[in-house]
Amino acid sequence: MTDTSSPSSSKRKTSRRRRVAFAAVALLLVGVFAEVVSAIGLYFSLETGQSFQDLAQWQEQLALTSRGEEDSGVVVHPFTGWCLNPQVSGGDEVFGKRIPVNRFGFVDDQESVQQRAPDRLIIGVTGGSVAWQMTVGAHDVIREILHQSPLFRDLDIRILRIGQSGYKQPQQLMTVNWLMALGGEFDAVVNLDGYNELALTISDNFLRDIHTAYPRAWNTRMLELIDPRESAERMRLLEITSHRQRIARRVRSIPWRWSYTANAVWRTLDRLGRREKQKLEKLLVEKHSQREGLGFAESGPHEDISSADDALVVAAETWLRCSIQTHRLLAGSGTVYLHALQPNQHFKGSKPLSAEEVELAAMQKAAERTAIETGYPLLLARQPDLEAAGVEFLDLSLLYRDEASSMYSDPCCHLNQEGNRRLATAIAVRLRGLLEKSRQK
Repeated sequence: MTDTSSPSSSKRKTSRRRRVAFAAVALLLVGVFAEVVSAIGLYFSLETGQSFQDLAQWQEQLALTSRGEEDSGVVVHPFTGWCLNPQVSGGDEVFGKRIPVNRFGFVDDQESVQQRAPDRLIIGVTGGSVAWQMTVGAHDVIREILHQSPLFRDLDIRILRIGQSGYKQPQQLMTVNWLMALGGEFDAVVNLDGYNELALTISDNFLRDIHTAYPRAWNTRMLELIDPRESAERMRLLEITSHRQRIARRVRSIPWRWSYTANAVWRTLDRLGRREKQKLEKLLVEKHSQREGLGFAESGPHEDISSADDALVVAAETWLRCSIQTHRLLAGSGTVYLHALQPNQHFKGSKPLSAEEVELAAMQKAAERTAIETGYPLLLARQPDLEAAGVEFLDLSLLYRDEASSMYSDPCCHLNQEGNRRLATAIAVRLRGLLEKSRQK
């Protein structure tokens, strides 16, 4: 047969192949360039100490829980007000120790629900962040002092962290109730409180027209709740959350998870969504700063309280009742209950402040400082009522009265390592005596 193809036709085919090959190479080069630029951009978008692996973890977190890297991990709890989500929160760190969140939502590296046994001593410590930090920074002090007793020398002493930063009564009472309802048992429960019941009641509740006995800043826990008066903003907030979750799931799928470009696009879109979310949340919080912007779910029952001083009296009464109720609850199961009033630098005459402490104390919010100055005498005035009801009460408000060196580490209430060790010593000595007495009955 005769070859009918002409030289010009052959050249056209060759030219077409070259164009396709050139386009493919060009596309590949563009893709490589985009990957390199995206990798560099992602690298410089990371904060100090962050890695590409952190990005992958945030994507997984968003894809599974709809919570971003900016979220604290706090979730509403049906009985204690709120707790931490172990699927999201990485725990907390203090004194060089990082403590994870357990399955019950407490920042603790052990189970919150345990049972008594002859070979162990179970001590639950509840309260706010001061109580929690003490159990991290001075748990060895508590164990050492309890082990000094012949009755407890050979026992496995377990100190359970069943408080949360920001908890205030009645959250401690509800926490103990909740854990006991689940089958939890204690040999003793220590409730170390005082600051949050006063300062946070004023700054986060009373001044926002939220019921004084509600958990602090309850309106911020309700941001995703649909209020018919704010349905547009609320629905948009949910839409943003849903969109961020959706694109996180897409970028985690194959092959996009391995692409720097896809991850850079995700990072940009997620940041835009996060910024809009934060603006909406700020708008909602500002609306809630006035009574007409609050719904019942956010503010709770209306209280006829006209001044901060009156609110502190109400807070002190709540503190008293909750402690008595905790005592009665625990007494029914043969559990020792010790209620300790924490020291605080804003309680006048409680400590000669060092130069460092004076500088820190000056940074404290005026409303919270005044709440302590006015409120601590109200709490101490109720000590006779506590003791008359059978509560073992330990007043530690003057623990550092003769100590000139620094014990406090920040403007509000937290302690340095030495301050925590002295606090733990005072509590453990009193607790040891109470436990010995209960065992000898």
